Amino acid sequence: MTPKVAGGHAISLRVRIPSELVKVAQDWVADNHVARKLKISEDRPGCWMGHLTLCFVGRDLPEHVGEAMLDAVRLLVPPTSITPNQYEPFGYKKDHLAVTILDDDVHSLRNSADLLKVLLIESGVKLRKDFPWNPHVTLATGESKLWFEHGTEDLIDYEMEVVGLEVKIGNRKDFIPL
Repeated sequence: MTPKVAGGHAISLRVRIPSELVKVAQDWVADNHVARKLKISEDRPGCWMGHLTLCFVGRDLPEHVGEAMLDAVRLLVPPTSITPNQYEPFGYKKDHLAVTILDDDVHSLRNSADLLKVLLIESGVKLRKDFPWNPHVTLATGESKLWFEHGTEDLIDYEMEVVGLEVKIGNRKDFIPL
């Protein structure tokens, strides 16, 4: 029997979050609900990071899948920046505060995601069933049906720098800088 690595396996872009977006997320978390949590992290003072998932590979996968994932990202040339479009509720219960990505950048992201899938399949990895892909960066989560006043705000004046790729293999995260 092939040994498995427990947990989720995914390939993501690691992005720097503009301070204005961080402030909105912090205010939304602090606003009214104990269960709300930031999903971005401060790597160093004033430097907030988040991720955009390019490819969710699956859960509890054989050990060889992690190596195939690392091999695939070495052939990827991701964009160096992406532009947020607007705030939008995400998640099954629409309880994630996320920013969607400007359509001009989605094409480049789709190419990267598609290339990853082809490389993984060619290396023998069986991908989890494909779900509709809507690239976004989750800033916070929380139990709330209430949306907030920033819902349709135009964010194209901001930019999220892509600093590298993150390969999540179960509980392990490997970072490949650009």
